[in-house]
Amino acid sequence: MSSIATEVKLARMALRAFKHENLAINLFYKDLNTEFKGVEHGGVVNVKVPIRFQSYEGRVAQIQNYNQQTIAVKVDKLRGVAWSTNQVDMTITAKPEKLYQELIVPAMREISTQVDLDLFTMALDVSDAIGTAGTTASTFLTTAQVAGRMTKVSVPQQGRKLVVDPDYQVTMADALKTMYNPELVKDYLRKMYIGGIAQFETYISNNLPRLTVGVPGGTPRINGANQTGNSIAIDGLAAAGTYKKGDVVTFASCYDVNPVNRVTQTYLKPFVVTADFTASGGAGNLSISPAIVTEGAYKNCSVSPANDDLIVHVTSSNCANNIAFFPDAFAFVSVPLKLPDMEGVGHTETKDGISCTVTKGWDVKTLEMIYRVDFLYGKKSLYPEQACRLLG
Repeated sequence: MSSIATEVKLARMALRAFKHENLAINLFYKDLNTEFKGVEHGGVVNVKVPIRFQSYEGRVAQIQNYNQQTIAVKVDKLRGVAWSTNQVDMTITAKPEKLYQELIVPAMREISTQVDLDLFTMALDVSDAIGTAGTTASTFLTTAQVAGRMTKVSVPQQGRKLVVDPDYQVTMADALKTMYNPELVKDYLRKMYIGGIAQFETYISNNLPRLTVGVPGGTPRINGANQTGNSIAIDGLAAAGTYKKGDVVTFASCYDVNPVNRVTQTYLKPFVVTADFTASGGAGNLSISPAIVTEGAYKNCSVSPANDDLIVHVTSSNCANNIAFFPDAFAFVSVPLKLPDMEGVGHTETKDGISCTVTKGWDVKTLEMIYRVDFLYGKKSLYPEQACRLLG
């Protein structure tokens, strides 16, 4: 191994440690890297999403336009660390495992934690939510209800994931202590992967987002009938009432619809606020997702909300956002950094859709060779409708 360049050794070590320490990248969809060759920091790639059609009945064909939709993923996240030659060169040759444990692992743990925190904020793009905000779920029933909700909107059952915070882990361990299977309870207490429950592969993470919610005040209502799309006129709030990005709301007469069989469900359609909102004189236009669609192949609501429909604020301040999802819901896109066209300047190691780039350069001020390890990536909620929050 001594004949291998230092930057190659570092890249391999760093990628190994990063993958071991990070949870989100091992769960989210990340098979998009082949489309991103040559993309630089800040670049954008358009990712294709599945086309939906609506069938017809009878002899007369109803022609539908072929409309390939795409979602833009911006590759604008860059995380790295740097070391001097004194810390790296002498140790990597004589004691590579010592370097790995004492330098690489702590550094990658820091990068991994920050990337994990960033990736899990995509949970706040999800509109569907089960549980009581501010109260940690304490029964199996609540978790099963999340699975049931996802089934009702045709989220694939095979491969579902559930990531929960330590409060949920401890509460559920206590709730399950009388179960016949003691190994399941033991796993809840001691592992990052805590086994299968209610159709989910379940994991523990301390990097899930908390939500600071808005304070709408007053009695928020829909302002005008027959509204569709991503912007809804509302009124009835306090003069300067607010909603915050990530808030979840429902409208009194607007029910959810299964996107495949288009059957209306028995619960109100949840929407997530996509931009901070401050009312003017108690009114304004609220940005929401998903868009309200009441007909056609993309129908997702039974009807448009009626004028004066009450708006219910589902989330509460600092509530937990445990997240259940099918992997395609969220994308992690890793891109190799573009290196100078010079021999021996750096090396990119790519494996399982993750790229780690190590570069080196001589610092004339300190007379040291500097090594830096970087991860360039992007993130995108591709199908947030294939996820559901478990509030706590």
